[in-house]
Parts: sequence; C-alpha cells; structure tokens
Amino acid sequence: MKNNLFLLILLFSVVNSQAQNVGIGTPSPATTLDVKGGFRVQPRLIPLTASIITIPDNESNILLQAGYAGDFSIVMAAAQPGQRLIVDNQTGYIGAIEQDEIIEKGMNEYIYSLGKWKIANTNIAWGLTGNAGTKESNYIGTRDAQPIQFRTHGNRNAGLLDNVKNNYHFGGGLPFGSSYTGSRNVSMGYLSSTNLEAGSNNVSLGFYSLNSNKTGDDNVAIGTWAMRFNKTGRGNVAIGQYASSRDTSASGNVAIGAQALQFNVSRSGNTAIGSSALQYNTDTSPLGSTQGEFNTAIGTYALNKNLRGSGAVAVGAYAAFSDTAAEGTVAIGRAALYNNNGKSGNVAVGDSSLFNNSLENVSDDDGTRNTAIGQKTLFDNKQGSSNTAVGFNASTKNSRGDGNTAIGANSLATNTTGRYNTSIGFYAMYQNIIGQYNTAVGMSALRNNNNFSNTSIGYASGFQNLTGTANVFLGSNAGYTELGSNKLYIANTLGSKNEALIYGDFRGDSLLLNAKTVVRNNAVVQGFTKLGGYDVDVPSIKMKKISIPVGPATNAFQGYPLGSGITDSKVIGIQVLLNYAGTWKMPPSYIDAAGYEYNVQVQNNNIIIILKNGNSANIGGKPISIIVTYEE
Repeated sequence: MKNNLFLLILLFSVVNSQAQNVGIGTPSPATTLDVKGGFRVQPRLIPLTASIITIPDNESNILLQAGYAGDFSIVMAAAQPGQRLIVDNQTGYIGAIEQDEIIEKGMNEYIYSLGKWKIANTNIAWGLTGNAGTKESNYIGTRDAQPIQFRTHGNRNAGLLDNVKNNYHFGGGLPFGSSYTGSRNVSMGYLSSTNLEAGSNNVSLGFYSLNSNKTGDDNVAIGTWAMRFNKTGRGNVAIGQYASSRDTSASGNVAIGAQALQFNVSRSGNTAIGSSALQYNTDTSPLGSTQGEFNTAIGTYALNKNLRGSGAVAVGAYAAFSDTAAEGTVAIGRAALYNNNGKSGNVAVGDSSLFNNSLENVSDDDGTRNTAIGQKTLFDNKQGSSNTAVGFNASTKNSRGDGNTAIGANSLATNTTGRYNTSIGFYAMYQNIIGQYNTAVGMSALRNNNNFSNTSIGYASGFQNLTGTANVFLGSNAGYTELGSNKLYIANTLGSKNEALIYGDFRGDSLLLNAKTVVRNNAVVQGFTKLGGYDVDVPSIKMKKISIPVGPATNAFQGYPLGSGITDSKVIGIQVLLNYAGTWKMPPSYIDAAGYEYNVQVQNNNIIIILKNGNSANIGGKPISIIVTYEE
C-alpha cells in the first residue's frame, strides 16, 4: 500500500495537469498533450494473406509483410474523422485503403476525412515547379468514371480525357460537342473537333482541324484547317495545312500536303499527295454524278486546276496542272500535260511530255487521244490528235499534225503540221515539218525529207532526199544520195542507181536489176524490155508471134498485118519459119534443094510472104510462124 502511494505521488510530480492539458516531461504543458523528449509508437505486424484484409479500428501504425502475391486492399469499417494511419508496405505490391487511396510501397501516412481516406504526406501533391522522388504508381487523373478536364484562364477549356467513351482532346475551345455521343476520337489543337456529335474513330491534330465535323467517322485530319468544314464525310485522310479544308461530305479521299484537295466539295474517291495537288477539285454537278471523283494526283500542284474531271492520274510536280476537266487522263512526269484543258484520252509519260497540249483549241477533237512517252515528247502539240511519240524529244515540235507515230529519240522532232507519218528510229524523219504519209524505219531514215508518201526502211536510207515524193528505199543507205521522186532503191550501199541491187522508176515504169537474175519458173514481162543496159542506145523492145495456118499458094505471095500499134518504123527484127512437114521447118531464102524457096519483107504495116516463082512447088499452103521484134 505504501509503495502504491509512492508511485502515485511520483506520477503527479511528472505529469502535471493545467487547464486540461497533459504534459510528459514538462511541468507546464502548453497543449492538450505536451511531450518533452521522444516517444515511440510500435507498428503492429500484419501478414498479407489475402487480397482483402481487415484492420482493427484502433490501429494507428501497421507493418504489412508479404504473404499474398498481388495487389490488395485494406478495410477499416469504423474509421473516425481525423483518424490517422501509418502504413509501412513491405509486400512489394501496391494496395488501396477502402478503395479510396493508393497504398504505395514503403511508408506513408493516411488520414480519414469527409468519409474517405486520403494520403497525408504533403510532398505527394504535384508542385508548380515539378516533383522529385516520384514513383511509377504516381499519376495525375481521376479515380472515378468522370473525364478529367484541363483549363486555362479559369474557364477556358484546354483538354478533356474521357476514358469511358475513349475520347481525348487537347487544345483551346470546347472539346467535342456539348452532348456528343461519339467514341474513340482524338483531337489536339485549338477548336479541333469542337462540334463533334456522333462521329467516332476520328483523329484531328491542328488548329481548326475537323472543326465542323458532326457525324463523320474514321477520318484523320492533321494540320491547320485540315478538313475544317467536314460534317458527315467518312474515311478521309487529310494531312497538311488546309488539306481538304472545304469539303463537307465526301468520303474516301486522301489529301496529303498543304492545300491538297483544298476546295474539293462532296467529291469522293480522290487521292492527292503533294502541296496543292487537286487543290481546285470543286465540281458542282448534282450529287450522284461521278464528275470530279476517283482522281489520283501525286506531286506538287499535280492536277491543281481540275474541276470536274474523273479517273485521271497525274504523277509528278505540275503534272496536268491546268486541266479543269481531265477525263481519264494519264500524266506521269514533271509538267506532263501541263497545259492540257479538258482533252481526254491522252497519256503523257515523261518530263514535260505533251506540255502544251490543247493550247490552240479549235474543235472538240483537237488535242485528244495522244500518247507521249519520254522527256519532252510531243512538247508543243497544241491541236494535234491521235499521235504516238516514244523517246526523248520525239515529235517535240508537233503542233497540229494528226495521226503521226514517232518512236525513237528525236524521231520526227521538227514536225509541226505533217500528218499520218510513221517514223521509227533515232533521228528518223528528223527534218520533216509538213510532210505527210511517210514511213521511215531505221536510224536517220528519211532524215532530211519534207514531202509526202515516201517509204524508207534501213539505216540512213533516203538520207539526202529533201523534197522527193513517192520514193521507196529499202536497205542500209539505200537511196542515200537520191534527190528525185518516184524512185525505187533496194540496196545496202551508198551507190548510184547502177550500183543498187534493184533500181526502179515508178513514173517511168522501169526496173533495173544490177545483179545476176535466175528465174526458176516462167517470167512474164508485160511492158517493153531493155536488154544490155539502161542507156539510150539500148532499145526497149517487145516481141509478137504471128501464126499462119495456111500460107500462100505455090508461086504466090500474101501480106499479114503486124497488129495494132505496130508500124513498119518500129519493127527491128523478123524471124520466119515455114513448117514443111512434122518438125522440119524452113527459113527464108532456102535454096539447097529445089522447090523450097521463099522471101520476107515488111511493107505498109504488113509482113509479106513471097513464094519464089518457079522454085516453091513443095511449100505452097504450108503453116508459117512469124516472130516480130519491135521497139517502144
């Protein structure tokens, strides 16, 4: 009893109560509990054995150790306002307290306030100058189903992250519509996608990108004003400043590059890649038509002016630049078909090919159905139609010529108005300007000719011929030096007509064979024949056979006409044989045996057969064969 009294007196000496304050180690407590010196609150060891564990309500310091592999939660059903709890989490996992606050790894203090547990550590808040010592579990955001909003200047919307509908917006202006129902949209930029109502799966990045979109789905708009006025269009891609900015309802367009498809309105299926490609594709025909659709333009300013053309392909900077109604046009190469305007059926492949096509448009057919392949092929073509040019500079000067075919570098290069020529080969028909209906095959064939209806096949054939017409040159260097017209050369040398294998003159109906000639079957020559050369002293001759079944009577004579067109002056030879019996034929003036003599003379366009008086007893009335040779 004495010992207890002593302890009580000792306690009163250490703990002094003044005005309801309690002091430990101090005689003058200034607060409800005033402790001088340190004190210790030992944690209660709680093994983690399940994903949910219950902590006694009066615990203020707990040590959690591993026993359950995984995230967990703590339950304290009767927590009081202001109650504090120190948690030393050594489980290696992250937990939650009453599903209110995250329990980080390591030691943290929590306080129960307004019906929820909150972390009490003041250094966890995000500071204006940044944080240090952050953990992988730290984040900025919400823990309920509400979107997180970002604002500037008090009430100006700067961003919205909606994990329920999976819509995400960063940038000034009201994010999405006021009552939007769409989902899976991403927008970034001032007033980007601000009018969205029901559209889904859209991506908009840039100032005013997809600003007017309401119900359009699956669009991608990147760049200032990209798809600015689209409202209902679907499946579009617009990348670049003002790309497809004026369109309201088109679908399936691809516009990549500043101002690509900028003014397109309601026309679908177009692909424009490059700055200002298909920029003015603005056809206003009734919806449902195919004008202004399904075009492909790749390259800066490709198909820039197209308004209503459809199905056109332009690849290369400025390809088909000026065309407003390119229907099915194909332009591949820098400035290919640059000036073409509404002329269909053209194909231009190569730098500046068909560059000036249709500049001098007179009729609807002008400048149509041309094919140009190669740099500057058909470069100056303005009215010409149905031309084909393949090769560097092929038919490059052609302006109004139609129906020409030029294959080979510089083939028909200077032709301007010539028509229906075929030129195949390097520099073939190079100097032709107005010539027509010519055919030249081979390097430099008919290189200098400027007339019509020549055919020249072979290297340098007809090379020096300038104004000749209707010539035929076959073979390497055939007719190389020939300057005339209507000539035929079959040769493989530079020689004259006498050195050509075959030379002919179509106007003179003559043919010269400068070679040994073998005729295996019958040869028929309907005209006159020169035998022995082409000189003037070599006659052009024909031969005619006259058959007399019954000749003159014994000691008589008889005349037989030479025939139409044969006069005494043209006859240069007579061969007569009298058939005495069987195969026994007698020539004129036969006197070796009595009774067989006769003579022949030409007189008054007749052949006179005279049986010798007194010496023709055996040949009267016999058949006679006559061969007449006469000249032209």
